[in-house]
Amino acid sequence: PANRTMRPLALRKVGGPLLAVALVGLATAILVAAGADLTVAALAYIAVVVASARFGHWAAGVAAVLSYASLNHWFTPRYESFGVAASDDMVLLVAFALAATVAAITVARVNALRRRAAEQEQAAVDARVAAALNESRAGFLSSMTHNLRTPLATIKASVSTLQESSSSLDEPTRRRLLAGAREETERLERLVTKVLELSRIHAGAIDPRPEPTDIAELTRGAVRRLRFLAARDRVELAVAGDVVTVSVDPAMIELVLVVLLENALRFAPAGTSVSVVVEPSGVAGCRIHVIDHGPGIPVQFREKVFEEFVRLDGQPDGSSSGLGLAIAAAFVDAHGGTIRIDDTPGGGATFTVTLPGDTA
Repeated sequence: PANRTMRPLALRKVGGPLLAVALVGLATAILVAAGADLTVAALAYIAVVVASARFGHWAAGVAAVLSYASLNHWFTPRYESFGVAASDDMVLLVAFALAATVAAITVARVNALRRRAAEQEQAAVDARVAAALNESRAGFLSSMTHNLRTPLATIKASVSTLQESSSSLDEPTRRRLLAGAREETERLERLVTKVLELSRIHAGAIDPRPEPTDIAELTRGAVRRLRFLAARDRVELAVAGDVVTVSVDPAMIELVLVVLLENALRFAPAGTSVSVVVEPSGVAGCRIHVIDHGPGIPVQFREKVFEEFVRLDGQPDGSSSGLGLAIAAAFVDAHGGTIRIDDTPGGGATFTVTLPGDTA
């Protein structure tokens, strides 16, 4: 890595003077061909020196020396000689040399200060980004630890109880323990799926494979995957919509539906309903509405909730990983669709997914 860093620096130190030589040579050829006088040549050479100063002190120094030599050789009597016929011409040459040198040093210094300020600013930005990444990693690990530990503890307790007290348990208790273990297993499965899909998003590996899909039937499949969560919270799940066939990646869109339903169930009060309405949209697309009657989402947070690790305050069980809605938004975007949040009449939140049905 050190060699790779030094190589561009060495090339810049060599390339700047070479470019200065080329600029002086080009300016000299043009000025001689145009028959320019001493004043015009001096101004042109100072411009070349200032331009060369952009590439550092070495380039500026080379340009200043070559410009002085060119001015003396071609534009100061005796011509095509480094001798000076009149003392006044020597004064002009010295004045030129001083002006060119001061201009070069000033410009080179300003550029060096500007580069240093840019490097310091970039270093500060990199430090802030690194701090944000570390904070995100810490939040992710903390969230994953909590979200993994809780269901694992429930599964372990249920299995241990079944093993140690199998003969003394009545059938309803056995069924309740098994149902709890299954529910937490499915919760773990959903969490692991989210983490895997998030890694795909970060790797830029989202590649929808669209095929004609009955969105209403896909929604019913997502509802079946969450039936234990709905039963636990005594929330009624309902799907409304006729057959709506759209060309989408069924696995991706089903996960989007699972995320939205899981989010709605987490906030829906006991005894209320979570509804899914599917309707055609456009030529070959559809709209999916996931409607709950929970506390709703304030307007100022409706964009923020689709970012990673963002969780709303007041979640009842702290079970959210802050990943689901970010993944849902990424999958919908990969299909060229949109996702938005509106108020539910009477209270609650309505998530609306619009899919064009054509990801080509």
